[in-house]
Amino acid sequence: MSAPRNASMTESWIKLMTALGLRSLELVTAGPCLASWEEQLRAEQPVTIRHGDRKNSSRQVDLSSESRATALQAMIALGELSMSQDGHAVAPGTLQRACRLLSKRLAQHGVTVRSLRREFATRQFAHCQAQGLTREESLSRVSAELGCGAGRGVWIWNSVPEASA
Repeated sequence: MSAPRNASMTESWIKLMTALGLRSLELVTAGPCLASWEEQLRAEQPVTIRHGDRKNSSRQVDLSSESRATALQAMIALGELSMSQDGHAVAPGTLQRACRLLSKRLAQHGVTVRSLRREFATRQFAHCQAQGLTREESLSRVSAELGCGAGRGVWIWNSVPEASA
């Protein structure tokens, strides 16, 4: 794969990961979910993330219009760049190898999975606040949307500057 194509694909991964708060394993194993994600994005429904979660459970993410448009744009770009073999975003020799490749490519763009998830949390917290949720409700919802469970609002509180203001 050529360097410009790699860069374009990585930029699309970054947009999708930031818009949906994806973990590396969730992106690497996203192939089976892409069609339903696109359908949910177009229908303005919450996006259900099913694969790659630590607990093999699903989570739903209710996106702002801006995040929804970013995710859809990234998915279209990835489709045009053509997802690699077997519908995986990163061609896995093993899942561990695919996650390492993803981390390496993200690092070349100056980001990490953690920084992208923190950016997602910041945007989602602002989205929740704009919907009129209380600070506690917003913390709980963002934590659940990250797949951490509703009780992990402390991480959001410590990671999102607006949450502790």
